[in-house]
Amino acid sequence: MKKTLWIIFFALFVIANCHAQDKTDEIKELLKLMDSETMINNVLDNMVSVVRKQAKSQLEDNQKFEQFMSFVRDEERELAKNLEDDELTQIISDNFTRDEISELIKFCNTSAGQKLIKLMPDIQKDLVNKAMSKYGPDLQKKLQDKLDELKYR
Repeated sequence: MKKTLWIIFFALFVIANCHAQDKTDEIKELLKLMDSETMINNVLDNMVSVVRKQAKSQLEDNQKFEQFMSFVRDEERELAKNLEDDELTQIISDNFTRDEISELIKFCNTSAGQKLIKLMPDIQKDLVNKAMSKYGPDLQKKLQDKLDELKYR
């Protein structure tokens, strides 16, 4: 009886593991189609540009600044790998069923899907630029006013 239970348990474990691996493989295919590496790199490049400005103002020695930026680039590459391989894969797995992932893969293989993927970085950049230029100054003023209000209460 014990042996039979162990065999059933083992078989269920193998089946569940194979199903999970298939889903992970499909997620990786979807990420490749979506060019998620470029998307992640764009996000991180924006973060690095902020870090660059801060570091430049704090490190007057150009050699130390370049050494620091080399360190930042190494960390950025490691973070990009972790975000794509672990975090983004898990986020997609948590939010989409295997069937939905299959549908997304089909869509990404259509001409409309390819166009969306191709244009998405430019769309995101345009949205950020519009947000910063059109709404940013007013938002900054509102935030500063609120800070001043709270500071001098």
